[in-house]
Amino acid sequence: MVSCIYHLILLILTSNPKNTLLMKITKLILPLAVIHCSISAIAQNLVPNPGFETNTGCPYDISKPAFYQLTLATPWNQPTAGTSDYFHTCATSTACIVPANTFGSQTANGGDGYAGFYTYQTVTANYREYIQVMLSSTLSAGVSYDLSYYISLADKSQWASNKIGAYFSATAISGGGATPLGYTPQIVNNTVITDMAAWTLVTGTFTAGGGENYITIGNFSNDAGTTVSATGISTLPIAYYYIDDICLTPSSGSGCAVLPVTFKSFKGNYSGRETELNWVTASETNNDYFSVEKSADGKTFETTGEVKGSGISVSEQEYSFTDYYPYPGSCYYRLKETDYNGNHTYSNVISVTTARCDFLQADISPNPSDGKINIRIPAGKNENVLLFISDVLGNKLFSAVIPAGSSGTTLDLSNQLHAGIYSLSVIRNEKIYNRQLIIAAEGK
Repeated sequence: MVSCIYHLILLILTSNPKNTLLMKITKLILPLAVIHCSISAIAQNLVPNPGFETNTGCPYDISKPAFYQLTLATPWNQPTAGTSDYFHTCATSTACIVPANTFGSQTANGGDGYAGFYTYQTVTANYREYIQVMLSSTLSAGVSYDLSYYISLADKSQWASNKIGAYFSATAISGGGATPLGYTPQIVNNTVITDMAAWTLVTGTFTAGGGENYITIGNFSNDAGTTVSATGISTLPIAYYYIDDICLTPSSGSGCAVLPVTFKSFKGNYSGRETELNWVTASETNNDYFSVEKSADGKTFETTGEVKGSGISVSEQEYSFTDYYPYPGSCYYRLKETDYNGNHTYSNVISVTTARCDFLQADISPNPSDGKINIRIPAGKNENVLLFISDVLGNKLFSAVIPAGSSGTTLDLSNQLHAGIYSLSVIRNEKIYNRQLIIAAEGK
């Protein structure tokens, strides 16, 4: 019934796009229909206690490894000796309370609780933690299933990682130690998730072989097979993630997670100096804005600009963005969509071939810094080198000239730049080389 109402609203909007009054009324009704659709879909979730709300007791001490706190959020458990954790607003210890706890501060994506686990650390090689639960019904052979969950990197993590995977099995799997489980997950997230402020929605689809009764979530790869990224924080030498609102439904259903944006296309074209990005959305729900992110290796991304979203839309919307300083050789791009409540999802990653500038290199030290940096480049015999620094929106904030024959310079930007992430561009003979510059301490 709710699905029929939702689709009827979409039909009204698309068939009467010029009826201003009808558009206003429908835009008021549409979010309510989306909410009701979400509630209807949650009833079909095959993951019990998906938000870790139900418990047999409140967590009370995260420092006791012999006490498996996650089992309080029945029927969840830990399949290995790795001690994954349980957090809730009712906790009697600040170590495991929501929002501020041992690993950082984060409110629950929904409700009052969430779980947490290590995906990487440097103290003990290949240390891993997992969470596991028995599904409410057995999966059927040949049926496609959609999985979604929300992830947030803990504030005190020195590292961020990828390879968080979900493995579906007929029986409960386990391991005697705290090393990677020897199974290949059917769904794996290959993106390094770095957001500490908001929850990131992760989705995936797989076709069941039949007879699967359990889901196990964690990093199934060893250290060598895991991509990590330094966060610039040195509090804890780990990559630790909170997880909340896990959902598994047949693909034929509406699912648990109402995706805020449906992408129709995402393309990039290099013109010889800059890259023009164009994308089209088929529909949008509460879409606040897009962050355009780029990467030199397809693994570690940085924000290069933002584009305002359309809020609520059921018709195609076209967007464009120009990257004036793409990485040389190949530049990878993705879109990060952020909705009004701060949650976000990612588009697919595209690769754009750009001009090669291999003769240009730039070494920045230290990076991150307090604003005082040393820049070293190969000396140019006959040409000056131009340096300039831009913010994530492309605004030029600083420029300097390195004379011909010089191999670098020292800059003191502590009184000119706020703490944040910037782009340092090196220009010689109209060719550009870009590096990320991180100012870790407030200077300006």
